[in-house]
Amino acid sequence: MEGRVLRWLRPMMMICSRRAAEARSRISEAPAERVLQFSREKLTLIDVRGEDEYAQGHIAGAVNLPLDQLAERIKGELPDKGALVVCYCNGGNRGALAADALQQIGFSNVINLAGGLRSVPESLRPDGS
Repeated sequence: MEGRVLRWLRPMMMICSRRAAEARSRISEAPAERVLQFSREKLTLIDVRGEDEYAQGHIAGAVNLPLDQLAERIKGELPDKGALVVCYCNGGNRGALAADALQQIGFSNVINLAGGLRSVPESLRPDGS
């Protein structure tokens, strides 16, 4: 059983990585040190990981909008398409896909946190996750 799951999972991960690489060519990315210097009043942090991942630790003040729910929930959460938005996930791929999707629906000031939550040094993690 495990072998079948791995045979299915590996190609899916490659597809996600390829789509994220394509998305990165269309979006802006910034390292954690730069992103976390922005005034919190001037940006919205969107954690696009699943609810279980978010519950295990996230950047303080981040809104959890899982990637698979982003399109249907974003209008209610962030009506201003000109607002500064920073998307992040665990490693950067889902964040890149989310930033690209937001740009495609008209958001004009979107950044992906390069490297995702894993790239945020412990000393810069506001919630200590």
